[in-house]
Amino acid sequence: MQVEHSSRVVRFGTFELELRARELHKNGLKIHLPEQSVQILAMLLERPGEVVTRDEIQAKLWPDDTIVEFDHSINAAVKRLRQALGDSADNPRYVETLARRGYRFIAAADVGAGLVPALPASDAGPSTVGHPQGVLLQPRPWPLRLAALAAMLLVGLAVVWFVWHQIGPGTSQVTPRSHPVSRRASA
Repeated sequence: MQVEHSSRVVRFGTFELELRARELHKNGLKIHLPEQSVQILAMLLERPGEVVTRDEIQAKLWPDDTIVEFDHSINAAVKRLRQALGDSADNPRYVETLARRGYRFIAAADVGAGLVPALPASDAGPSTVGHPQGVLLQPRPWPLRLAALAAMLLVGLAVVWFVWHQIGPGTSQVTPRSHPVSRRASA
């Protein structure tokens, strides 16, 4: 059952899940997840504190005519989700495993009106197929890089200006030595 969209962004810990865009951010940094991992996270956030069974996940992610090894696929998708969240199955902060039953979201989540909607099933999100860990961190947007470069340039110019004014123009740090010249008298 899909819940009506009451909030487009769900916040938990240092993370934000943008439901319509299917994007997970940590401290503003975009983290790509495979579509299945994002859908599992949305299902868990739809019912925080409640068990989402493996059968429910299977029904949501794979239509009846799909042939796949479900247990392995669910485990892999949850593993990628945990990697992205920095979570652990042994000591979970976000996703708790209930052996052979399913999973439960255990952290507090800011969901606006209290309901976290499931993701619409029609759009396909970004894929990380072929990435060894299934998680790709996006680099910061170019405006931030440009600002950092400008700041470094200003600091460099300030250092050059300071050194120039300490030494002073036209002065030299090296003082010439005078060597006495001896003349030998020739006979």
